[in-house]
Amino acid sequence: MHADLDEDRRRLEQLRAQRKRLDEEIDQLRASREQVAREVSEQQEKLERATQAVEEKRANHRQMNGTGTAAAECPLRPLSALIPSSRRRRRNARRALHEGAVCA
Repeated sequence: MHADLDEDRRRLEQLRAQRKRLDEEIDQLRASREQVAREVSEQQEKLERATQAVEEKRANHRQMNGTGTAAAECPLRPLSALIPSSRRRRRNARRALHEGAVCA
């Protein structure tokens, strides 16, 4: 009976140590998740600023070329629409941009 009590105490200590390690790991994962969320938010803000800058430059370019009214016909597409997923699509997109077919 005394051996069972010692075994139970040893097992309890092992469980407490395991719980402590798991709690520390959870805290680390939470901190990492918060950091990633902050970085995503910062990148989203940068993307929005860059998109706005591109839109302004695009409008200025159209005005300089006398095609200011065409901006409504060709709205700025989201950046994700401009980033193709396959190698062939990326190559075709580069060709289209090079040839001036941005609004396709």
